[in-house]
Amino acid sequence: MDITVREKAMVEAIENLKDDMEAIQQNRSNFQIRNFVVGQHMTPGRQRMQCVLELQIKMFNIRDAQLDAEKLNIEIEHLQSGGERYDKYTEKLEGIEIEKKKLQLAQIELSRMSQVREAECLYSILQSLPKYTREQYEEEEQLYWTMRLGEQLELSALNDRGNLQAIKQINRGVLAEPLSQEQIMAGTRSLMGLIEEKVSPEWGHSGKKDRKNNVRP
Repeated sequence: MDITVREKAMVEAIENLKDDMEAIQQNRSNFQIRNFVVGQHMTPGRQRMQCVLELQIKMFNIRDAQLDAEKLNIEIEHLQSGGERYDKYTEKLEGIEIEKKKLQLAQIELSRMSQVREAECLYSILQSLPKYTREQYEEEEQLYWTMRLGEQLELSALNDRGNLQAIKQINRGVLAEPLSQEQIMAGTRSLMGLIEEKVSPEWGHSGKKDRKNNVRP
């Protein structure tokens, strides 16, 4: 069978998957965004910052795609109007150019669908997070870094710490309330306890137990 015939048959078959293509248009699932994009952070302030930053990027991506689509539509309209054609070959080349621009439009449409779905998820999460002023963000930074460094220290001796950290993020979820002073103090005490444990005589300089110094009597 001629390759052109096979190509045409395959393209037509794939084009019939339009609904399937639209269904998968979202680079990161809602679960992934909630738990591994926003949920990677340990305080509601940092989670809100991540949400706003992601939405800022989405806004520019969506507007850029909108302008690309408008530009392509104008270019297609201009080509379809004919203008001053010199011969039949120019007309054929313009026809090919129109089809290529329509393909670009179709790709942009799918990309916009993905961007909007992620933006909707992020905006929904943002609505559940407490609002912060610049000063409040700064006030929470000490707690954030205390908790983050504490978790890194806690996981440092584990071989599969990446997967365990991901599970902890799923369990943490989105934090709907600011953390209290009591929680801040508890986080600090927890970190200090871990540090004391790591530097105790039975631990080597690497942060892992020194078997030589940990021999049972």
